[in-house]
Amino acid sequence: MQSGDTSLSLKCPAVLVPDSDESGYLAFFMKPGAKDWSPAGMGKISDWYENGSTLSKSEFEGMFGSIGGSLPNLPV
Repeated sequence: MQSGDTSLSLKCPAVLVPDSDESGYLAFFMKPGAKDWSPAGMGKISDWYENGSTLSKSEFEGMFGSIGGSLPNLPV
């Protein structure tokens, strides 16, 4: 799980999840104020690693809430 910076320096939830055949990963993030996850491309993922931080599940849920709870389910 990631915390990504937006251009406004706001933290937003971002996740990397294994794809259906587990040969790679899919990436999603939520823009500030959004109600659904958006797919992330390689440029966005690079930004996460450069400007964001890796979080444990408990850290992620403390900052943003739980996926499938206060956050929508991932579209996978």
